[in-house]
Amino acid sequence: MKLLIPFLSLCGTALAGVSRPEVSVLLNAGGAEPSIDIIQPSVYWGASDTIGDFDVEGGLTVKADVKSNTIPFSGWAKIKRSAFGFQSSARFDVDSKDLSKVGVDLAILGGPTGTGLLVSGSVDTDQGIVALDNVKLSQNVDSLGGVWSVVPSYNLGSQKGNVKLAYGTSGVSVSIDADMDQQKLTVAKGFGANVIAPSITNQGDVEVQFTRQLPTGSVVATVKSNESLNVKWSDGKWVANLKAPLGRDFAKEARVTLSCTGVNL
Repeated sequence: MKLLIPFLSLCGTALAGVSRPEVSVLLNAGGAEPSIDIIQPSVYWGASDTIGDFDVEGGLTVKADVKSNTIPFSGWAKIKRSAFGFQSSARFDVDSKDLSKVGVDLAILGGPTGTGLLVSGSVDTDQGIVALDNVKLSQNVDSLGGVWSVVPSYNLGSQKGNVKLAYGTSGVSVSIDADMDQQKLTVAKGFGANVIAPSITNQGDVEVQFTRQLPTGSVVATVKSNESLNVKWSDGKWVANLKAPLGRDFAKEARVTLSCTGVNL
């Protein structure tokens, strides 16, 4: 917390922020009589500016949890700078659930090879302990009429590595996401305003995602074989989500969320 407070104070005193409430309503479609179970209003404040050679951003989200009668909040601050062909940034996150723990993300991108490095971790301000959680590298290469992307990562907590290899050209992209437990192949093809992306894992799980671009938003439908259906519709400030299992429990277990964001005070 000691690391984040000065940074948020800098954002609050030096930047011109815009307050905007974000209101969301969760509709529980259970049985023949759907009901509104949860109303979750939240207020977000964000600000950004340039101070000297640094770009500074900050934000604060305050929510009202009607079930627990609490008002949880979270805050973040980020500083960025570009110099000598490199783009570097540092981001700090804090949550009211544990104010002594500050999440830290350090990133650098650029240089002669265009390699990216992201290091994620946390700082326990009470104990003075710094923990490194995840390390990720990224590299893009232009070849064979398209762009190759290689992203290896390693999670120090689970001691597991992951590699994502992708190739994209006009209208088509192919990606392989692999770790020790599962490998996933995805092929995406664009047709005008539509994109269809089927994928399959080495365990035989099949998933198909269909995306339709709208004038002010999009519709994304994802079907997982023998598991679930997820439909997300966004139109300007409004976003609706439908999540439901496939099978007989579709109507009973379906969940619908409707949210409106970015309404300026």
